[in-house]
Amino acid sequence: MSDLSLPRTPVPARLLLTQGISRPGQIYVMERVPHHDGPETVLELLNRPEGFFAFRPAEDDEVLLVSKVQTVSLTVDRQAPIADPARLEQALAHLVQNAIDASPAGEPVVLRFARIGIAALNTVEIPSSNVNATP
Repeated sequence: MSDLSLPRTPVPARLLLTQGISRPGQIYVMERVPHHDGPETVLELLNRPEGFFAFRPAEDDEVLLVSKVQTVSLTVDRQAPIADPARLEQALAHLVQNAIDASPAGEPVVLRFARIGIAALNTVEIPSSNVNATP
């Protein structure tokens, strides 16, 4: 039998159901989606047309199909590694190299990183040239 499923990445999450049951576990997001780079977001998972999603409780080996109608909230751990580390490293390396190439010899290149909610924002500044880039 051929495997027609799409690769999925487990992401730590906490599920709260309408019955008041709260359980830690894992959800499974698609590793790639056609409309943007990177893995599927939790919102995209919940907006899929299926009326359910896969959830593996922390204390179980079984995967449950959870009804979206019975779901009050699905919270993803902010520390969950949902980005592709290799692609992030490559993107940052290119960003830094471009800044170095655009700056005069011996001038500093300043990298600033900030966390905004669950997102990260990075800015590259070349002080002497008024170049400022935020990807």
